[in-house]
Amino acid sequence: MIKEAIIGRQIIRLETVDSTNEHLKRHADLSDEGTVVIADRQTEGRGRRGRTWIDHPGKSLLFSFLLHPKADQAQLLLNMMWPAVAVAEALAKFGTDTFVKWPNDLLIGGRKVGGVLAETIISGDSARMVIGIGLNLNQTLSDFPQYLTVKAGSVFSQTGQMLGREEALNSILEQLNAFYLSFQQKGAFFVQQKWMQKCCHINKTVTVLTAKEPVHGVFTSIDEQGFALINNQENAHRITNFSHLLLEEELCS
Repeated sequence: MIKEAIIGRQIIRLETVDSTNEHLKRHADLSDEGTVVIADRQTEGRGRRGRTWIDHPGKSLLFSFLLHPKADQAQLLLNMMWPAVAVAEALAKFGTDTFVKWPNDLLIGGRKVGGVLAETIISGDSARMVIGIGLNLNQTLSDFPQYLTVKAGSVFSQTGQMLGREEALNSILEQLNAFYLSFQQKGAFFVQQKWMQKCCHINKTVTVLTAKEPVHGVFTSIDEQGFALINNQENAHRITNFSHLLLEEELCS
């Protein structure tokens, strides 16, 4: 662990929990920044947009950690994005090419192997953020329900490499700490730069579901707040809602 380590100074290990995010939210008032909750199994794990996160005990890495970021909207949004890049870089140490899909899905070979769920608790001028990470490590494709077999995968299913949970956790915590420190020191530009290096659909044509209608165009970059910038022949679009979904995972294969 790096000298300035904050994330993982305290690690709470549970066998089964409703979700690591919910557990940490319930105990946020009594927890120090950087507290990590890791579980073997979640009974009510969630992904973005309220979807169920399906885990496999012993084959998944499921944990959440607590941050006390500045109560600045731009910072809060970027805090939802940099952890995914940190995980991708941690996995690169094992020779795995992992990429991100806006805003914070993790993909290998076009299949989603993990994601980040960030939830913010704001009280006055203070903010706390619970960031959950779910990562499929050693599942085979047959482990997933039929409806997920086209899109879901794991590190093992995509690379043939088995990763120990503790080995993966230690590498990820090291990268999370390095990224958090750099974000605090260098600001939004650091996240923009790192995120775009790992994005699998820069300069590719994408479709984004919005509240009004689908937006089609070329994904050119993210701005200083992490919002997606998409251009087509008619308009330049700034996608500001993180619940909107980038379609077509094959763009990242």
